[in-house]
Amino acid sequence: MLKDRGSVDYIVHLLTALARLKRATSAELYEHIKDTPCNSPTYARKILGRMANSGLVKANNTDGYTLTKPYDQYTLADVLEATGSVALHESPASRAEAKLAEMSRHIKLDDIL
Repeated sequence: MLKDRGSVDYIVHLLTALARLKRATSAELYEHIKDTPCNSPTYARKILGRMANSGLVKANNTDGYTLTKPYDQYTLADVLEATGSVALHESPASRAEAKLAEMSRHIKLDDIL
């Protein structure tokens, strides 16, 4: 079970919005996701920081955020690693977690959206 499902939703919505915008500030990104279940600007900023720390996006004080790779190369594993929901690079806690880690590396965000 994912520990932080809300973060997964926010990350997917923010990555998708950023793919459309190419470069955006947190306010611009929030405008694109505010009509989704991800409608907290404060939490969106927190998640953007987590995304930048994990390498999903690049943060620039003057230009805002950009993707660190083409959108079609992001996988479910990238999202799960950013949330800390599943430790994909460490020894899995269970066989189920190991299987999830392996499968998630092959699932592109484009395939699930």
